[in-house]
Amino acid sequence: MILSKYPYLVQQEILHNMEYSDLFLLSFVSKRMKKLIQSSQMNRFKCIGSIVYQNDRTEQPCVHIPDKPFNKTIIKIVKHKKAKYNFQLNVCGRIIGFRLFTENRNGPYPVASFHPAEKQCVINSIHNHFLNLFGSSVEYHWRVQDFSNYYIPTIPKLQNVSFSLSLYLIRDFAHMRNLENFFSSSPVLKSLKLWTTKSLDPFNPESKFYQTESIEVQQLRHTFPDLLKYFQGKQAFISCGRCKILDLIEFVNKWKSGEGFRKLEYLEMKIVCHDVPENLILNGIGPKYIDATKQPPRHQVPKVNGFAVVQVRGRVIQCRFVGGARQGQMVLIPRIKLNYDFIMSRLQFSIRLSFAMTVNKSQGQTFEKIETIDDCEALWTKFLNELSEDFRHRGQSDAESHSLPYFDMAERMETMNEDLQKWIRCIYTRVQQYGHVVNSKKDTVEAILDSDGGLYFLDGPGGSGKNFVYNTLGNILMGEKKMILPMAWVGIAASLLPNGRTVASVCKLDINNGCRTSRINPRSDFAKWLSGVSLILWDEAPMSPKAALETVDTLFREIAQVNRAF
Repeated sequence: MILSKYPYLVQQEILHNMEYSDLFLLSFVSKRMKKLIQSSQMNRFKCIGSIVYQNDRTEQPCVHIPDKPFNKTIIKIVKHKKAKYNFQLNVCGRIIGFRLFTENRNGPYPVASFHPAEKQCVINSIHNHFLNLFGSSVEYHWRVQDFSNYYIPTIPKLQNVSFSLSLYLIRDFAHMRNLENFFSSSPVLKSLKLWTTKSLDPFNPESKFYQTESIEVQQLRHTFPDLLKYFQGKQAFISCGRCKILDLIEFVNKWKSGEGFRKLEYLEMKIVCHDVPENLILNGIGPKYIDATKQPPRHQVPKVNGFAVVQVRGRVIQCRFVGGARQGQMVLIPRIKLNYDFIMSRLQFSIRLSFAMTVNKSQGQTFEKIETIDDCEALWTKFLNELSEDFRHRGQSDAESHSLPYFDMAERMETMNEDLQKWIRCIYTRVQQYGHVVNSKKDTVEAILDSDGGLYFLDGPGGSGKNFVYNTLGNILMGEKKMILPMAWVGIAASLLPNGRTVASVCKLDINNGCRTSRINPRSDFAKWLSGVSLILWDEAPMSPKAALETVDTLFREIAQVNRAF
C-alpha cells in the first residue's frame, strides 16, 4: 500500500489507528513520512503522559507508554545475539539491528539489539529518535525495579529523563563504597524506594542520595540512611521498627524554624515495633491548635491599582504607574512574609495578576483614547453614548437605548451575586429590547423562512440589526425542533450567536497547515449530524481565509454528495 496516494484525511485516519510501535517503525521510512506522522498525530502525541524505560537486573529496557489494562510497548532493547535480527535501521546516525516480537497482550513490536560495549550509544540513539518524534514535552522516565540483594544498577546519561530506582539491601550491606560511587556518578534521582536493615558504614552527608526528590525507605532501625539529619529533597516516607524520638523532634523543629530542610514539602514517619510517646513528640514540636469555628486571620496590604510590571528581580518587582497622580513613576514592590495560625510561612510579592485587553467597539472600530477613571458613575456617563449606539440603530429611543445596556449589565452582575446599584446609582425604566423592530428586518426573516432554501448574503453597517436577524432565525427554527449551525470565523463574533462556535472548531479545520484540510470523516456520525442541519449561520464570512472557505465547501460537498458549489 502506497500511503501517499491517498488524501490527507485518509492518511490521517490510517495513522491514527496504528499502534505507537508501528508509528515508531514507520518514521524511519523517510523524512517526509516522519513529518506526516508528527503533523497528523500531534494531538495524539500531546495526550501521552509519559514514556517509561522499564528495567530489571538484566538491564535490558522495555520502553512503553503506561495505559490500562496493559501498557503499550513501543520497543525493547536487548543484548546482541548472532543471527537474531531481521533488518537494520539507521537510528540517528547509528546502524541498529531489529527484529519483530509478538506478545499475547500486545501486537508485534520491534526489538533492538546491542553489543555490550555499545549499549550506551544504542540507547542514546533510540532516545534521541524519541525526542525528535514525540517531542520534549513528553515526560521520560527511567525506572529500575529489582528485588535481588546487593544489586546496583547502571544509569545511562539521557536528555530530559527522570530516574526512579528500587533497591533491596538486606542484612549487613558491605558494598557501601560501590553504592556511594553509584550515586556520585549518577544524576539526581526523581524517586527512590529502598529496603534495608542496617550497615556498618553510614552514607556520606554530601551524597547525592540525600538530594533525591522523593524517597521511600523501609528499615528496621532508622540509622541508615539518616534522612532526619541530611535529607534535601521534597518528600520522604519512612517506615521503621525503631527511631530516636529526639532526632524526630529536632528534625521537625528545624523544619518549622526554616533552619533546615527548606525544600521539604511532606514527611511521613511510621514506627511499627514499639509504642510512640505521642505527648513527648507534641510537647517537643509545640503544635498550635486551630479552632475550626473561628476564621483564620487575614493579611492585608495597601491596595495599589494601575501599574505595569517592568522587571521581575529576585527580591523585588519593578513597576510603573499607568494612571492616577503618580502616572509614569517607578515603584519597587518587595516580598512580604505571610504568617498563619498554623505551622507555615512563605515569602511572596504582594500583588495580584490582572489581565488587560484592548477596548474595541463592534466591527473593529477602536476607541481613539483610553484612560483610567476610578469613579464608576463617571465611567458610565463617559461611554454611555457608545454603549447605547447599537440600540439606537435598532430603532430604540434615546431613553430606551440608555436603559437597555444598564439592565444588561445588571443581569450579568446578578449571576455573580452582585448589585450594579452599588456602583452606578441611576434610575431607568426596563423596556423590551426588540419592541421596535424595523419592517426590513421582519421582511428579511420572513423571506428566508418562506423560501425553499438557498444562499443568503446579509450585509449592513455595525448596529443595523444583523445579529437580531440571526438570533430570530435561530430561535424560530430551534422552537420547531430543527437543527441549526451558528458559527463565525472569530470567537468574539461567534459568542454573539445562539450556541455559536468558531468555524475552525465546528469544521475541525487543521490550523497547522493553513486550514487547507478538515479532520471530519464524511462517513462519521458527526458528518451525519451535519447533513441534518436546517440552517447554517456564518457570521462575518468574508473575513475568513480563502483556504478555509474552500475547505468547508469541499467538506459539505462530500457530506451532501453533490458536485456543485455549496
